[in-house]
Amino acid sequence: MKIYLLFTFFLVSLFSSSIAQEISELRVVGKAVYESGELIDQSIRDVNGEIASGIIVLTDLTSLAFEARNGVVKVNSSPGKYVVFVSPTERVLTVLSSGYKPLTIYLYDVGIRLKAGQVWKIEVTGSKKTNQIPINIKVTPEAKSILLDGNQVDPSQAIMAEVGTHQVRIEQLGYKTVLDSITVTSQKTLFEFNLKQVKPEKLIVRTTPKDASVIIDNKLVGLTPFTDFYYPGIVYQLKIVKNGYRDIDQSIELEIDQPLDLSFNMVKNVGNLMFNVSPADAQILINKKVYTGQKQIELSSGTYLVEISKSGYESISETFQLKEYEKVDKVYNLKRLSGNLRFRINDPDAEVELYDNSILYKQWKGIEYLVDVPAGTYKVVAKKPGYVNLESYVIIKENVENQFSLEFTDDQIQTLTQKRNDDSKKLEIERLEQESKDRLEKERISRLEAEKKELESKPLPPPPKPSKRWYSHSDYSSWNFSYTRPEFSYQGFKDNISETHGFAIGLDANGGFFSLNQQAGLSYHTAIDGLEYEGESIDGYMHAHYQLSIGAGISLFILSPYISVGIDYNYIETQWDGLDTSSADFINGVVNYGVKLRFPNSGFGFHLNYSEAFNIEDNASDLPAFIPMKRMSAGISFYF
Repeated sequence: MKIYLLFTFFLVSLFSSSIAQEISELRVVGKAVYESGELIDQSIRDVNGEIASGIIVLTDLTSLAFEARNGVVKVNSSPGKYVVFVSPTERVLTVLSSGYKPLTIYLYDVGIRLKAGQVWKIEVTGSKKTNQIPINIKVTPEAKSILLDGNQVDPSQAIMAEVGTHQVRIEQLGYKTVLDSITVTSQKTLFEFNLKQVKPEKLIVRTTPKDASVIIDNKLVGLTPFTDFYYPGIVYQLKIVKNGYRDIDQSIELEIDQPLDLSFNMVKNVGNLMFNVSPADAQILINKKVYTGQKQIELSSGTYLVEISKSGYESISETFQLKEYEKVDKVYNLKRLSGNLRFRINDPDAEVELYDNSILYKQWKGIEYLVDVPAGTYKVVAKKPGYVNLESYVIIKENVENQFSLEFTDDQIQTLTQKRNDDSKKLEIERLEQESKDRLEKERISRLEAEKKELESKPLPPPPKPSKRWYSHSDYSSWNFSYTRPEFSYQGFKDNISETHGFAIGLDANGGFFSLNQQAGLSYHTAIDGLEYEGESIDGYMHAHYQLSIGAGISLFILSPYISVGIDYNYIETQWDGLDTSSADFINGVVNYGVKLRFPNSGFGFHLNYSEAFNIEDNASDLPAFIPMKRMSAGISFYF
């Protein structure tokens, strides 16, 4: 029993000691401050080539270290002050110090909104756990992440916290992130939070060039241009990858009711490989991909296997490392495989020539033994006075002795006289062929000249006489300008309107016997005698009309009578003495009878036209109006 009590006392003491020695925590004092007067050297840039942002960290601790999700670019330190350079897209900074828990600072939570070239300032200190009491944080529904003063805590267990004010961050997918402060006292140890649901927001990721891989929280989600829904208030880790380009790695956080549209210009992550290969047509393989004939190749940084080969040559292969922006010159001279040649001929004075692709490789007399002849196919020519030249081909195989023989025989003897006779026969044949060609050409020229003379001696036949007839038709168009004298009807009775004048312009299009006529006219009067309406006399009137008609005509020498039928739109205004002006507009049918006179070989002529209206549809006002019944016009025409 005594031993049991001692053991229990030991465990309690050990537990108390462990609580007393529990590791201390770091915390941020107050909010961040934007330092508008601080400037960042433009040479300090992140991995994406963007000008870095700066965070000044003031502290009373002796030594701090820093981590960032997108990587820390650079740290400048002096007693009590650190300048941490990070990517302008950074969202989280972790502060490390010996003897303290790591402090995770969500930059938005402390008021920092990073931009390229800008500097912010915060203060970090340490808190010893000398006055801690257990507290409980209850979240409905359960939260994925709870941070107390930047440190992750487990809400299923009692949380040790000092008496005083603390910062709380609560994250849960699909719910609004909670950023709040709590005040811990001996009486206040339970803190409850109810999360509010939020809708996901649209995320768009674009890159130049496109088709880059998009990775969010270490999961491949698609290729650019990419779009999907993600919840606000959650910090996501975005990574964009494309072969031949630098990776883009940054933290992103969407805000409520604000779609996030991101665009990136990707920076090439390549080096240049310069090739000088002999022979030039050798096959080039880089990581088994063919690059034959290329002298400059752009490749992503990395490790590559290059293989150079050609039939009849020793192959070369090597592995090399290519760094970003590095320029590497590679020279490869393939060694040609070779063999030996034992050559025999039956005349020790015969001249022998060996050709490699029409280029003389070697020459000698009689037999010969050649060493290290490059592998391949060669042409052999043997010459001997009085004999026909011997020509043949020999294949040199690598790493073996190749044997080849030629022999002059009596049937190959060629005397000088035979050679001359052969040459003379050849020249005679060429001369006869040329004479035959010249004779045929002379005969062809003579035949053409005779045909030409025969044609010139014959008189030309007279042109066919046109058939005579007293009428004709033709295709023409004309502009017509007319002076008109209309005859009007007033309430169904002809009147004695005097000094009525008008003018009209028309356009005619004639094809064969048929014609299409258009006319627009304007008439007016200077006096109307003896007409009154309810005691009011008429001061004047104006009449405008537009006519469209189709008809037929015939040409009798210079005269062209015609008749046409169409429709005529009329608009009439009548000015009464002491009354308002009355107006009428109507459509009526119209028949035209006329004749045109066109001077020969001229674009000028005269015309006379008589029109009569029928089927008048009156749309007059309450006051009476004059209605044109007949119209006589004459004028000039211009043909084109």
